[in-house]
Amino acid sequence: MLDEPDTTTKLSAGDASAYRSCIGILLYISSDYVECQYTIRGLSQSMSSPSVQAMACLRHLAQYLLGCTEHAMVLKYEAHKGLLHYNPCDYTLEIYSDSDWAKHKQTRRSVSSGYLFLFGCLLYSTSRSQKALALSSAEAEIYSAASATSDAILMYHCLRFAIGDKDDIKVHLAMDNSAARAFLCRVGVGRIRHISLRILWMQEKTKEGFMTVGKVGTKENVSDLGTKRLTRDRMEYLMNLCKVYNMANSQFVGSSFAEKLEEQQILRVGIKNLRQMGFNGTTSKSLMRVLLINALSSTMAMELPADPSPSSSSSTSGLFGMVMAFLLTIICLFCGFLVVTAHFGAALQGRLQTLRMDVALRKVLSMLKAYRREHGLDEIAEEEIPTTDEVDASEAEDRNETYQQKVERYQNSGMDEVSDDELWRMVHHGAPDEEDTAAFNRRYTDTHLENIMRETNRILATRMQRLRAEYEAAAVRNDQLSMDAIENEMTECTHLRYAI
Repeated sequence: MLDEPDTTTKLSAGDASAYRSCIGILLYISSDYVECQYTIRGLSQSMSSPSVQAMACLRHLAQYLLGCTEHAMVLKYEAHKGLLHYNPCDYTLEIYSDSDWAKHKQTRRSVSSGYLFLFGCLLYSTSRSQKALALSSAEAEIYSAASATSDAILMYHCLRFAIGDKDDIKVHLAMDNSAARAFLCRVGVGRIRHISLRILWMQEKTKEGFMTVGKVGTKENVSDLGTKRLTRDRMEYLMNLCKVYNMANSQFVGSSFAEKLEEQQILRVGIKNLRQMGFNGTTSKSLMRVLLINALSSTMAMELPADPSPSSSSSTSGLFGMVMAFLLTIICLFCGFLVVTAHFGAALQGRLQTLRMDVALRKVLSMLKAYRREHGLDEIAEEEIPTTDEVDASEAEDRNETYQQKVERYQNSGMDEVSDDELWRMVHHGAPDEEDTAAFNRRYTDTHLENIMRETNRILATRMQRLRAEYEAAAVRNDQLSMDAIENEMTECTHLRYAI
C-alpha cells in the first residue's frame, strides 16, 4: 500500500498531529528494528499531509511492534569475523547495499538501502528514497552504493578516532549487481552519460585503494531487508544475519529457517560430490539424506541440556541416547563405505575381466603362431612359373583342339600335366555335388584342427569388436597414439583369421 497511489481522504488536524508524533517516535527507534525501516521510510513521506491509508498502515505497524517487544540486537566481538566469510584484516568495515528500481508507482523513485557491519555485527542501517530518477537498475544500484559509502566514510573516521592509527581499517563494498560493480571499478561514465557526476568520487576511492568492491549473492544480501516488502521466512532469515535476538524464546530470530537453508546447502554439496564419484542422482539424494538426518540427530543428542535433578534414570537415558547416536553414525558411515566399495569393486572387476581376456587371447595367438610355424602354414609354396614359350604352346594347343579332343587328352594325362584342374577332376571323378564342393573348398581336412580354427576365429571376432569400440572411444578423445596401437592390433587379428 505504501508504494501505490494514495487516493484516500486527508486526516483531520488532530489525527494528523497524532500521526506526526507517532512517526517521530518510529524514526527514533528505527535503528533497533531493522525490519521496520522500509515501512517507516514510506510512512514518513506522508507527514506533511497524512491520509487515511497512511494511518491504516501506521496502525498495522504498531500492531507488529507490540509483538516484537522482546527483540534485541546482539553485538559480539570475534576477531577476523565477517558477516558471511573470514576477513584477513581484523578491522574490516563491510558495506552491503541494494536498491529497488522505480519502486513507487506514482513518482517512480527508487529505494536505497545500506547496512554497515564490523566483526559481523550491525552498526548502522538505512532505507532511503532516491532523489534522482534512475533510468536503469544499474544506475539505481550505483546511487544506493554511493549513499551507503557516504555513511561508511563517516563510520570510518569514527573508528579511526576510537582505535587510533595503530590498526588498519579496510572498507569493503558488497553488491549483487554486476553492472554497478563494473562501473565502480573503472574510470569515467562510459556509456552511462546521464548518470549524476556527484557519485564519480567512488571510482576515485576505489582506484586509491580506500575500499574494495566485491559481489554478494542475492539471497545473502542483507540490505534487501530495507528495499521492499518480503515474505516472513525471507525477512526472518535476513534478521538472523543481523543478529536479532528474541529474548522470549532465547534464540535468534529466523534460526530455524537459517538451519533449513544450511541443510539444503549441505545436501546440494553432498549430492554434487557423490555425483562426481559416479553415483546417480537418486542414490546420491537418498544417501545424503540418511547421513544428514543422522548428523542432525547426533548433534541434537549432544546439545541436550543436562537435567539438574540427581535422579540416575535421567542421566542414564541421556547417556544411552548419546551412545545410540554414536552407533547410528558409525553404522551409516559403514554403509556408505560399503556402497562406495561395491561401486568401485564392480568397476575393478570389469577391468580385471578385460585384462584376463586380453591375456588369454595373447596366449592363444602365441600358440597359433607356434602351430603354424611348426606345420609350415606360414610358408607360401613357390609355384612353378612357366616360361613364355610353354604358355604360348599351351594356349595354341587349347585353341587348335576341340572339346572332345581335350577330354580324351585329359583322360590320359595327370593333374599336374593339364591347365584346367576342374575339367580334369570332372573327367576322372564326375561332376561333384554340393557337399563335395564344400568339402573340396576347405583348405584343411582335419576335423579337430578345423574346430580349433573356428574357435580361434570366434575369439578373434570378439577381440575385433572390442578393438573397434576402443578405436571409436580413442577417436572421440582424439588420442592418435592409442588409435595407431589399436589399428595395429586390428591388422594383426585380421591376418591371423583362417579362411574356413
